[in-house]
Amino acid sequence: MVITLLFNSKYLKKQYKMEHSDLTRLTRDVFPMLLERLSMDWRVDGIEIFSDIDFSSEIGLSSKIIIIKSDTGKMTRAEDVILNYITETQCKQETIVIYNPLFPFISIDKIDLLFQRVGNGFANSGIGSYFDAQGVLDVNMAKYSDRGIFAVINKAEFLRKNARLIAPADIISLSALELVSLRHEQDYELYGLIVNSGLI
Repeated sequence: MVITLLFNSKYLKKQYKMEHSDLTRLTRDVFPMLLERLSMDWRVDGIEIFSDIDFSSEIGLSSKIIIIKSDTGKMTRAEDVILNYITETQCKQETIVIYNPLFPFISIDKIDLLFQRVGNGFANSGIGSYFDAQGVLDVNMAKYSDRGIFAVINKAEFLRKNARLIAPADIISLSALELVSLRHEQDYELYGLIVNSGLI
């Protein structure tokens, strides 16, 4: 599978009031470790970083990583950014994995599980969420889930409906560690404690 990381510094500054120092920590400290973890996994065939900044000096050397320049800072809907990515890259993947790098501890096992389910036609989309999916109806999924953590989508269905969450949809519950998000300064202190403790 190919994992796509969507990253726009202008959007992060505007949406989360992210300081330059936090963006620097994200690109200098978090990204290299995340990319190393993803690229070392045999199930990951490639990593595409769709970004307004150049990560080449931070990411090290891996033949799996491609950096694609984007200009999506004015876009407010993730669906518009994904459509822009598909168009700009002439995306070949029929099953697209969108990973939010603000969540650096997501299990590759869980991403792969949803990738297989969408790729095999059991679902049109899949997302990681903060609750157990058991008994949740498709009509409630959009209301009680977070599509911004990671999403696996059938490209053809996405282009037809312009939505990340397309029925039949599948979700997988995420652990407290996987839900750690790096939006604010104090989040980076927690990130450092987790990394230094060897939990990841």
